[in-house]
Amino acid sequence: MESEKECYGRMFPSVLELSHNRMVRGHVFGDKVECTGISTGDRSVVTDLDNWRACTDCSKLDRCYQLSVGQLLMEIAVRSSGVLR
Repeated sequence: MESEKECYGRMFPSVLELSHNRMVRGHVFGDKVECTGISTGDRSVVTDLDNWRACTDCSKLDRCYQLSVGQLLMEIAVRSSGVLR
């Protein structure tokens, strides 16, 4: 059986790890929320185009993307359930 790459299923950052003033990254996409005092400042979403190109050249892109989105949706459901608050 062929082993998976370390990046498999990790295109997006974990939404469970989002916090203010800290970049969280997946293999391709990342997010950072800048906060100063009581207001939220800028929010930035980053895309690593070199890693995206490597993903689009990979034969496992479709399955990896499906797993990445599945994990992301599950994390969103857990986070929005209020269990982590």
